[in-house]
Amino acid sequence: MTKMITIDRMPAITWNWLKLNDRQVKFASDGTAAEPALVLPEGVAGSETIPAVEGGAGAEFETAMDGASVTGFTVPAGTRIQEPLKLTFDFADGTHPTNRYGITVGAGSEATVIMDFRSAEDAEGSAGLSTKISVEEGALLHFVQIFRAGDHFQVINDVGAVLADRARIEEVQVIFSGKETDLGNRITLQGHDASADMQVGYLAEKDHRVDLNYVTPYIGERGETNLNVSGVLRDEAFKTFRGTIDFRRGCTDSVGDENESVLLMDDHVVNQSVPVILCDEENVEGNHGASVGKLDESLIFYLMSRGISYDDIYEMMARAKLEAIFARIPDEDTVNELREYNEKEA
Repeated sequence: MTKMITIDRMPAITWNWLKLNDRQVKFASDGTAAEPALVLPEGVAGSETIPAVEGGAGAEFETAMDGASVTGFTVPAGTRIQEPLKLTFDFADGTHPTNRYGITVGAGSEATVIMDFRSAEDAEGSAGLSTKISVEEGALLHFVQIFRAGDHFQVINDVGAVLADRARIEEVQVIFSGKETDLGNRITLQGHDASADMQVGYLAEKDHRVDLNYVTPYIGERGETNLNVSGVLRDEAFKTFRGTIDFRRGCTDSVGDENESVLLMDDHVVNQSVPVILCDEENVEGNHGASVGKLDESLIFYLMSRGISYDDIYEMMARAKLEAIFARIPDEDTVNELREYNEKEA
């Protein structure tokens, strides 16, 4: 089954002629499910249910995922799981699997979940993935997703999370490759004193396309979020970022920060950035900033005077952007593996 769907639609749209409000994609499903290698730590229970949470990709993607394989994981209340729950996907050539996952972190608990999506470099196909998360009162979830599909593979990834009172999510997403990588992300600060830290790094090259949509609704009081998006565009890559801080009525004393940094390596790349702050509450603070362009000439001159070539300077800075994101992953084995992979890709 293949059909056109609309994903990653902004909560508040802008001029249609800009073609930034959402994205039209081909969604394919062959009725199969990916079967990831699973490392299930002691203390984490499996289930066949997932939290009823709205995701960032949108309603049409949600409908298209009906019938997909469902896998749930639950961390009991008052439990600290030290070993990460790991799911490593290796998408096969010619396949179009769909998978839905649920993660529930009980009150006062702490856990780490790492999802690694891969395919062979020459693999063709697509994958539809949905992860719905409930972080209960006073709990902490470290949530990591890594994308490195092949040059002819499409990944549509949807994340939705709801945070209760004093709950926190620390999210890291890293994109290395993939013909088309679409990330919809919605983290709702439902409870009071809830917080979210989101670190996103990407390297888009060749004719790859990256589409990012991040929405953070604030419901409870004293919510706090930080979104940092740092990426590199080279060759003829195309990237769109939509970031919406949504202060709802009643979320008094809340704070939201949104920052984007894009390094443009070549003249034929396309970068689109749409930072948005919606505000229906007076006593809040929202900030966003963006840095898009090539390296500062004075920095280049300084490094070249130290014997580093022009091309090597850009490669070094490109690797450094991703290295800074890796450092936020709370699993040493994953960090070391990504550093090696980053060096190889460069």
